[in-house]
Amino acid sequence: MPHTLNHAQRLLRELEPCLPDGVERVLDRPPYWDPVFCELFFERTEEVTFCDPQAGLKLARVAPRLAMAVPESNGAAGRREHNERVARAYSLLGSAQRVAERHHDADGSFQKALQICTRRKISGTCRVEIYLRLAVFRSCQKRFTEAFQLVARSTSLCESENDDKWLSVTLATRGAVCARARLFPEAVSVLSEVLGNYRLSPRVEYSATHNLAYAVSEAANPNLESALEHLRKARRLLGPRRSVQKCKLYWVEGLIHIRLGRTERAERLFRKALAGFEKFEAPYETALVGLDLSALLRFERRWGELEQLTDKTYRRFRELREDTEAVASLRLWIEAAQMRTLTEELITEVKEKIEEWMRRHPAPGTVRRRRQRR
Repeated sequence: MPHTLNHAQRLLRELEPCLPDGVERVLDRPPYWDPVFCELFFERTEEVTFCDPQAGLKLARVAPRLAMAVPESNGAAGRREHNERVARAYSLLGSAQRVAERHHDADGSFQKALQICTRRKISGTCRVEIYLRLAVFRSCQKRFTEAFQLVARSTSLCESENDDKWLSVTLATRGAVCARARLFPEAVSVLSEVLGNYRLSPRVEYSATHNLAYAVSEAANPNLESALEHLRKARRLLGPRRSVQKCKLYWVEGLIHIRLGRTERAERLFRKALAGFEKFEAPYETALVGLDLSALLRFERRWGELEQLTDKTYRRFRELREDTEAVASLRLWIEAAQMRTLTEELITEVKEKIEEWMRRHPAPGTVRRRRQRR
């Protein structure tokens, strides 16, 4: 018999002090091989990934093996539930790898989830979850045609099953893909509909609000004050805890304040974002927000502070990544700051290169500091 919810929750609480580094103990103890506990583990993995991608990835790597360890119940329904559990575990791992900037690995995990969708019987709801996770990943890769196709398939499944809960998530995902594809009017329309007409989970509401703020600020006739309101709402939804997501909001808000001429406020937000990205070992975000902050310091001719910023950011990036080309590009940035010849054009060029490598080459680098501990 599956565990009761209370018993599964108690097991998770007992496991919590061991997370994330001791997560593999769930593979060694049969009490954890339970469908109710497995579902709670998936939820906890999602929460940790949202706040701390590197820690979340450690949990997500265990998810497929835990799903396969849960005994399959008798009959067709039992087989379907087992297939769904394993497929969802691989898609959860793919999402965690995406957030942790390991796109090559994420591709492999999503392919395993899709193979189960193709070869096994699973529910429409399970397919929707996998398709939407993959749609977000494809949009990060700028493969927008595929992303919209996956969203369309999810929409059809939700409508055929009259599933408003997943339809709201599907619409929020479509809005996010539109925003990434710079289809800002459509993004504003879809996200406004979602926020106005559906009851959303806190995480989906946060995502929709964040993406709406971005779309509003980047539209042809942007309403920057409205965008700031949406960002503040998104930050409130995240609560008091610091996370990678909250740091991204500080960063975006800082960029909007720059456009409004509020440089002191922008600098404070950039520095808060930078400190958070360093704490959560997010190398590309550390580099990108450092570049944005350097543009402000350069404009105000604060050369001493600029040299300190570029040196610290460069060293931190090298600690966390081994991307030779990205390091070389950042080296040009630091040398220009030292020579006081840094230009907006060079900052923009380096940012574009970092963003491109972030999309195409996130997997090979290994955190050096962690490797030295082994």
